[in-house]
Amino acid sequence: CAFFAGGLVHSDRDQVFNKASAVVNSGLLLMAVLGLMFPAVLHFTHSEAQYGKSEVA
Repeated sequence: CAFFAGGLVHSDRDQVFNKASAVVNSGLLLMAVLGLMFPAVLHFTHSEAQYGKSEVA
């Protein structure tokens, strides 16, 4: 909805795509996803037999 409205408002001038900015933003998005997924996967793969034990190494 916001992209559509922005396209209508700025339809009189050319819109440019900055490849360097897209690469940086996709890298940041990947790090954020991994930062959320890694602890969640570790939490949900912890079995009841290992309850109370913490093995980091």
